[in-house]
Amino acid sequence: MKKTIALVAGLFLVCNTVFMAEGANDIAKKLESKTKWDFSESNVEFEARLYDSTVDAQGVMGVDTDFILKLKKQVDDKTTVTFVYDTDDSNPDEILELLVNRKFNEYLEAQIDIDILVGDGFAVREDDKSDKVWIKYRPSKKSTIKFAPYDIRLKMGDEFETSGAQKTPGIQLDYDINDNSTVIVGLGAKMVNETGGADPLKPENDIEAKEYTSVGYKLGYDYKGEGFNISALVTGTTQDEKNITRQQAASYDLSASVIGDFELGNFGIGYEFAFQDLNETAIADETDFGAYINVSYNIEDKNLTPFIAYRYVGEYLYFDDDDYSATFADFDHGGLNSIEIGTDIHLKGGFVLTPSYEFVTIKNDAYTDTKGKATDNASFFTIKAKVEF
Repeated sequence: MKKTIALVAGLFLVCNTVFMAEGANDIAKKLESKTKWDFSESNVEFEARLYDSTVDAQGVMGVDTDFILKLKKQVDDKTTVTFVYDTDDSNPDEILELLVNRKFNEYLEAQIDIDILVGDGFAVREDDKSDKVWIKYRPSKKSTIKFAPYDIRLKMGDEFETSGAQKTPGIQLDYDINDNSTVIVGLGAKMVNETGGADPLKPENDIEAKEYTSVGYKLGYDYKGEGFNISALVTGTTQDEKNITRQQAASYDLSASVIGDFELGNFGIGYEFAFQDLNETAIADETDFGAYINVSYNIEDKNLTPFIAYRYVGEYLYFDDDDYSATFADFDHGGLNSIEIGTDIHLKGGFVLTPSYEFVTIKNDAYTDTKGKATDNASFFTIKAKVEF
């Protein structure tokens, strides 16, 4: 908590320094008259597991707290700065992200991404792996060409989100078919070192390593309509299956996902389907898939949204979740099915409380019961709380 307080204080100090350097009086007047800090998309999430069938104990079994701070400021008609800080597991180095966006005219726009390290020590550096660094050119009202010097973002998924995609510099074209539909095509390349056929146990037999070009590609389609949204995306690379080091290998060679939601009266249905062809060196020479479906019903006069969700996770599906992904967490479940039942309770002030019960079955006996006996099922009761600014 002390570190978070110090971070917020430092954040406002940095903001003040940046703006005052441009000319105190003029900038201050301009900012006060036009815009204020925008806290939208900032939130605090808290999760507590109150029951776990694999643990012989009472009380809170585990607690997870995530704090996302997003401050956005329009400096002038063409320039916007955004500070982002996220305390979840994807930010182990405690990095404060600074995005500076500049719209030069109706055709040209650019953005840079700067990391401010606030963990052990203090440092400022350019994020040379970011997919948020780009130059966009709009040759027409329907098309946008994006030049990404570090990454065209082959990362994909929501419920099955993975950060294991290859970082690939390249070019992306977005074309609006109409007001609702957009087609996305991306292509890039990076140099990769082969292992040279070395035997790690006999380095004296190593052969001089060679470099080759690994091509990354993406093809997508987005539709956003009234009460109906769908996003389909395929990404992949031509990286080698064997002559590549584990450190360089992306988790998959090919990945595809379909994510969508639609409304039927008070009913809301969300879904996600994922498929992966994994890289042999990174994980295993396997293909697998996953599915997630959530059906909810909005009771407006009661401020309640009960839901039921089903999840299937294949044995080799790789994504960033150590509760469900066998390959990510070394959790040899052999295939997982779960049913979750709960409700969102909408309280005043943007506060949402979500109690839920989940029952999980797996193919292998990778769970243990309260007596230490291996079992193929488990159940959990969890309460989540979320406040959005």
